[in-house]
Amino acid sequence: MEYKGFQNSKGNVTGVCVVVDCIAGTDAQVLDGLVENFSKDRSETILPVSIGYIRSKGDYIIPMLVQDISDADDVIIDKVRTVDGVCDVKSYIFNLTVPELAEGANAGPEPDDDEPLLCHGMLFVDVESGKDRHVLKTISHSSDSSVQINFLGHCFHSFDCDLVAFISAPDQNILHQWVRENIRPIDGVLDTSVDVITGMEPLIGPDEMMKLMEILTDLEENK
Repeated sequence: MEYKGFQNSKGNVTGVCVVVDCIAGTDAQVLDGLVENFSKDRSETILPVSIGYIRSKGDYIIPMLVQDISDADDVIIDKVRTVDGVCDVKSYIFNLTVPELAEGANAGPEPDDDEPLLCHGMLFVDVESGKDRHVLKTISHSSDSSVQINFLGHCFHSFDCDLVAFISAPDQNILHQWVRENIRPIDGVLDTSVDVITGMEPLIGPDEMMKLMEILTDLEENK
């Protein structure tokens, strides 16, 4: 896909994380239904990235990139809430930011072949009022050779957090250590929580994701 909607968005791309609760015993049925629904009628302006298995805030989490936020409700209603076994849906809306690189850093982590980024998680951050931009900028510079920040943004549309980030690491221990040592000490961070994604069903391929992130990076630089 060419993602013309994103190319024409002038940088106004919104992140939406859809958290899905399903009736006990219907997990596999719900996953099959979600995968089937998201595989049909793919949009140039809404990109669901993956379906992750979580066991804290819900049962599944679906991060999406949305060019027009007014279309998000239709996607949630038509592709998520219609699935048999789904009993509740919540969403976190955030203003998407492509992580910046610290001066002298490489263009993203390049882990060794024996240390692939197999552990993924959603990082939720409570921020002291008045320090939102400082915390966002500091976190955006916090990727290193072991942990990658895929995207992050302010999240003022939720009672649970002020900032959300999608992060990847080789394993849970490294992920939690990185949060403990690099995020929690930041001036202005009041509290953090991490939903570890224990499995993931990709909805787009790596080549598509790389192409889209290049588009978003260009948009961010040309704002």
